[in-house]
Amino acid sequence: MTEQGFDVYCWGSTSNPMGKSKFETPTKIVAKDLSQKRVKGIACGFDFCAFLFEDGDLFEYRSNATKKEVKVKNAEKIVASYYSFLILTKEKLVYSMGKNNNGQLALGNNIESTEPKLVEYFVTKKLEIEDAVMGYSQSYFLCTDGQMFSCGYGQNGALGNGGTTSVNIPERIDQKVQAIYAGTDAEGCIYQKQDNTWWGFGKNGDGQLGISNTTNQTTPTKIPFLNEKNVIKVGVSLDHTLALVNENNKNTLYATGKKDRNGLTQNANVFKEITQLKDENVIDFSVGCWHSFVQTESGKFFCWGDGSYGQCGILTMQKQPLPTELKVKGIENPMNYQIICGSNSCFIFKKLQTPMIEDFINLLKSGEGGDVVFRGLEETKITAHKLLIECRTNKPIQKVEETLTQFSEESINAFLKWVYSGEYNVKLTGEIVTALGIENIDEKSNYTGFKNDLMKLEKNEDSKDFNILVKIQDDEDEEEDEYEEIPVHKIILLARSGLFREMFKNINEETNSVKDYSGKSIEAIESFVKYLYTETIELTADDDPQLIVEDLEDAVEYYKLNENVNLSFELKKIKLQFNLN
Repeated sequence: MTEQGFDVYCWGSTSNPMGKSKFETPTKIVAKDLSQKRVKGIACGFDFCAFLFEDGDLFEYRSNATKKEVKVKNAEKIVASYYSFLILTKEKLVYSMGKNNNGQLALGNNIESTEPKLVEYFVTKKLEIEDAVMGYSQSYFLCTDGQMFSCGYGQNGALGNGGTTSVNIPERIDQKVQAIYAGTDAEGCIYQKQDNTWWGFGKNGDGQLGISNTTNQTTPTKIPFLNEKNVIKVGVSLDHTLALVNENNKNTLYATGKKDRNGLTQNANVFKEITQLKDENVIDFSVGCWHSFVQTESGKFFCWGDGSYGQCGILTMQKQPLPTELKVKGIENPMNYQIICGSNSCFIFKKLQTPMIEDFINLLKSGEGGDVVFRGLEETKITAHKLLIECRTNKPIQKVEETLTQFSEESINAFLKWVYSGEYNVKLTGEIVTALGIENIDEKSNYTGFKNDLMKLEKNEDSKDFNILVKIQDDEDEEEDEYEEIPVHKIILLARSGLFREMFKNINEETNSVKDYSGKSIEAIESFVKYLYTETIELTADDDPQLIVEDLEDAVEYYKLNENVNLSFELKKIKLQFNLN
């Protein structure tokens, strides 16, 4: 099957693989040497950007447009400041490189480094790095044990250590922290503690902390609005802050700070809803120095703020004070893309597949449990899964072998990739879609469309062909134990759980049930099974949130799920909603 390659769009002022320093409108980056590489992450400062690829390669581009390989073993994430960046690894180490005039590299000196250097402070202290973010010229570190550290530029209280002096050795700011947020030009940080309270510090002259005043904060202070809401994500810029809040199953974007930058019609020192986006369900956003970029569930992009560097994506390069929809030519399925802002730029890049999509694509590749064969040109045979095809196409599959001899192997593979992921290639798949009479193809041709079909499948009780048996009463005689059945589609378990895949290898194909020995409550397992279809956990009025969270905290490991699965994020949302520790 053909895999996605390098698929990146850029505008604004920044270095990039094409060597051009400024794009006034969204432009697809063409780089032959990267054409087969899939982007995992992008970090962009003022005059440089760095690309991390799925295969582990990491390249940096500075203002002279030359590509430099950055060698860090097992790089997992990159984040940028105005002139520097950090590299996090799978081993929970952190490396830094770039300018170091304020000690932001955390190396104990102020010497610029053109090569990545291990931040030895944390190794010496035997601390592992869970996450890191950067501001204008500062670094913030979150350790796996919940300790939070900062170093670098200290003006305006940007380090949260009570002073305004720059430091080049990390200093502990707080403990029992679970999430940290900043931005490439921020002079401060907002973070969430493990008790779900929200705190912030740093520059506040424009009200960007949202604490009802415009006084800089040199030590952490509570942020009332965030403590009252179910907050998904925060973005801190030089003079404005955005917060994504889930309210009644809809994501709403709030802002505070300077007018013309915050997306509001006025200056604000408390968070207010961006009303221009009230009809949109915001799924992601990013902030630059003076601009912001938003992605919505409807597949739209919005940009606003200062446009003098072209960062709003319009030819006039004028400011856009309020959210303005931005059309990006060449992107057919916006939901398949991720967004990121640099200081004065924006990037859109093709997402690596979500855990759910990865699971189903891997199932297609393996053919495990397949019960229908597609025959194409030159006697090509491709094994697939009848139930999923019927779910996605709304067309019954009558035969064990479907003949599509007028179509090439490439076209059939592209069609099946659409079935198993929602990724639609009009050129390769259009004729098959027409031949099969599939309707509403646009609605089904993205991640949301794929997930919606699985949600419909989950509600179709009559088509469920398997049961998980959960013990509800013990008896001394095991044969007298009482079990409750949880109906499920076998293909869901095959695709999403390594544990169940192993079980299926050891039972007869005719077997339609298996016992669950996890000891988890029936409520938790029901929520977990629904999650496998939807990637969300929805509680009923009778559910005990504390019990479900406790039972599912080890579900990724126990059920052998994709290690990138977002179950932990869903459990975090429940903790926030019900104020659980």
